Parts: sequence; structure tokens; C-alpha cells
Amino acid sequence: MTLDHTNWQKHLSRHPEIVPHLAQLPTVLAQPDLVIEAARDGSYYYYRGGIGTGRFHHAWLLVIVTRFGRQNKVVSWRFVFQIQTQGVRRWPRP
Repeated sequence: MTLDHTNWQKHLSRHPEIVPHLAQLPTVLAQPDLVIEAARDGSYYYYRGGIGTGRFHHAWLLVIVTRFGRQNKVVSWRFVFQIQTQGVRRWPRP
């Protein structure tokens, strides 16, 4: 799984609240609370709670992974307060 420099810089400016929590991205991917395969494009949405602080204390840290050919790429991350992804729950198993 990769995260290229261009994508990284773009998201840091859009979601500066994530900066103190960047080290947690591998934890979200390795030990998510919930994973949903999105119905619209097949991207995987990884959610983990209990990471945020301050106003994001009750938020989920969301990491979105999309497959490009044979490679999976982290395409976005941010805090969200609700799980709204439509699709198939992949973890925990239904």
C-alpha cells in the first residue's frame, strides 16, 4: 500500500487536524473497528474510533484505500462523526 508525496501534501492542507495523528494511519489499516467496501467504486473505507482529541474525541478516523491495477493506494483520510458509506461490510464480518 502506498501514499505518494503529492497526495500526502494535498490532504495535509485540507485536513490539518490529522497532523498530530498521522502515526495512527497504519493502526487504522491494521486494526480497524470497521471496514466497508464502497458500492459506488469498490474503495475500502477503514474506520477506527478513539484516536481523535479535543473536538474530534468522538470522531472516527477514516482512511480510504483504492486499488489501481495491482497496487492499493491510500487516497484520503480525515475525521468523520458518522459512518455514511454505502456498501458491503468487510470487517468485522457480518
